[in-house]
Amino acid sequence: MSSTKQRIQFKQLSQLLTIAAEGSFRKAADKLNLTQPALSRSIQALEENLQVNLMERGPRGVVLTNFGETLVKHSKIIDTAVEYAVDDISNLRGERGGVIKMGTGMLSGYIFAPQATTRLLDRRPDTKVIVVEGTYDTLTPQLLEGDLDFIFGPSNPEGPVSGLCHEIIANIGIVFAVREGHPLAKKKKVSFADLSSIPWIFPGQGSGLYQQLQSIFENQGLPLPRSEIDVESHSLTKAMLLSRDLVAMIPRQIIHFELQQGLVRELPLFSNEMERPIYLVKREFGDLPQACRELIAELRAVCEEAQKEN
Repeated sequence: MSSTKQRIQFKQLSQLLTIAAEGSFRKAADKLNLTQPALSRSIQALEENLQVNLMERGPRGVVLTNFGETLVKHSKIIDTAVEYAVDDISNLRGERGGVIKMGTGMLSGYIFAPQATTRLLDRRPDTKVIVVEGTYDTLTPQLLEGDLDFIFGPSNPEGPVSGLCHEIIANIGIVFAVREGHPLAKKKKVSFADLSSIPWIFPGQGSGLYQQLQSIFENQGLPLPRSEIDVESHSLTKAMLLSRDLVAMIPRQIIHFELQQGLVRELPLFSNEMERPIYLVKREFGDLPQACRELIAELRAVCEEAQKEN
């Protein structure tokens, strides 16, 4: 096995990744500035070394075998680790560039990521930050394969995923809110039963906030209220809340200004489930480059400041 490992060349793994991404030897060869025969010989040598077929050529291009898919998955992590090493060496030389690929949820991306990213770019103007918004299920495969550096925000409701580290770095207060002028706005006492019979704005049904809403009403022994509008965007939820007599379950930070201005009222309700954790999720093995570590430090600082304010 050690001799096999010694014979594998990094350029072969890079070539394999390019073929997998382009879907054909011709396109990959053009991108790599190689002839097709040269690229074919290199991949053939890799296959002979591993004693497996990595891909099949078909009328619609290249199809990876199970062996090929496995090697591509590991090659992506190797390629990412080399990128990290180059970034850290550049940083040691005094350069302040690099690319950060951060996955966020809608909540964490809306509340914390802009301020933390702005602080980082003020210090590192040559750094590029790529933000990918999604759910835990859509972001974790990208993190495991090296397409993302870390995830800030969503967590797995079914528990941790193997190969990833999860850390809670903030807890976000969740409130039930209505606009000023809503029939419930001036009530000193509001029950969950009051909320079960009036129209709502619901968060997106695939979101953690929606699952949390379901859990709260189940624990109260009440049916889920009627949804008049389903919205995945927090900013659109706020706009709808201000324009119509609806109830929304929404993070307090999203409507902080509107609460201060008296445009929105927080309903006097309490539930032990009225917080949402914000997670930092990283791959279990390997260090992140300096630029990523600095952005994570800014995210921690912004979260800590927000919790002190609330």
